[in-house]
Amino acid sequence: ERSDLYAYFIERAHKLLNKHGRFGMIVSNKFLRANYGKPLRDFLHHNVTIEHIVDFAGLPVFAGATVRTIVLLTSHEPSGDGTTLYTPPLPVATFEAVASGSLSIEKAIAETTYQVAHETLAQSVWSFAKQETGDLMGRLQASCVPLAQYCDGQICRGVVSGLTKAFVIDEPTRNAILKRNRKAAEIIKPFLNGRDVRRYNIEYKDIYLIYTYHGVDISQYPAIENHLKEYRDKLQKRATRQAWYELQQPQYNFASFMDGPKIIFPDIATTPCFALDDTGYYSSNTTYFIPRRDLYLLGLLNSSLGHLYFVKTCAGLEGKNETYLRFFGQYLEGFPVRPINPSDPADVARHDRMVGLVEQMLELHNRQAAAPERDRELYQRQIEATDKEIDKLVYELYGLTDEEIRIVEEGAR
Repeated sequence: ERSDLYAYFIERAHKLLNKHGRFGMIVSNKFLRANYGKPLRDFLHHNVTIEHIVDFAGLPVFAGATVRTIVLLTSHEPSGDGTTLYTPPLPVATFEAVASGSLSIEKAIAETTYQVAHETLAQSVWSFAKQETGDLMGRLQASCVPLAQYCDGQICRGVVSGLTKAFVIDEPTRNAILKRNRKAAEIIKPFLNGRDVRRYNIEYKDIYLIYTYHGVDISQYPAIENHLKEYRDKLQKRATRQAWYELQQPQYNFASFMDGPKIIFPDIATTPCFALDDTGYYSSNTTYFIPRRDLYLLGLLNSSLGHLYFVKTCAGLEGKNETYLRFFGQYLEGFPVRPINPSDPADVARHDRMVGLVEQMLELHNRQAAAPERDRELYQRQIEATDKEIDKLVYELYGLTDEEIRIVEEGAR
């Protein structure tokens, strides 16, 4: 990830600022959570007092420009109470009143601004959760194992083809290739895009990926070479270096993982959409996956507690009526996985109960997908009841109090 120029301007401005000076700038909000923003976040946390961040994410601050902005206000003066003020994005109607001049920004933000402890800005990703939510997340992260450690750092991204229409084919095209060249079946894989992956469910669209990894012997697959020749000019113009018939980023090191069972999820979704893949789908770069068949983990990730974590951690994109969360690998790494003590029979029983509930959930989704329309509502009610059972078990596993359960359920709406 490359940095943005404004990061250097912010750093330089603070180095020029005198000890009683104050800094204010309207900038993109990307540095708050993106990997490339970490040096700037660390610089600000260690060298200045972050007085106030006013978030305008998703609001049309600059006409004709789709940029998510914040107002960043800092100084070198120490903060008396050790907190930063944070203002979440205004409702559209309120923002329009500000933009028209009928309401001052000071009055508009007065009721929605709240305090965030400075310690939360020492985290790898800045989250502006209210104090009670921040305290809960801090407690969980202190007592649990980060997902990156739990899965040995294996949060993998899907394939970048470089030209979808060349490498992604439908079933009739696949059948025509195999009719001429049976050996081609070795490198034609069932394929998913992010939009095909739902919560506990995969909606496969009968499409396939021509998996021409780097170094593939294309002479073994003449029907595939013949198919790709139609796109040769465009394939040769791709930005990166590879043979014209090869995928741009085949993620060959992950190929054995893609062939096996895994937890797969889209890179952008409004809620957690983690699914189990037992088929061995290959998938596009609009997906990530964790290469293990872990139904316990699947239940945690899809729970209401998981939803709250991702709402507070993942960068967001505003749609017309809802916020889309970016489930990029970097945002998942800190997810607090409740470890199971194998020598504690009660703990093992909770783990096994979670696995059983998730198996039930997967079966319900399969049955719902195959059921006639008139029966789908019945399965939906059973799915919702099972969801509640999973949430109840998650609250027990993480030792949540009644007040913490309220925070989770309000924050995950």
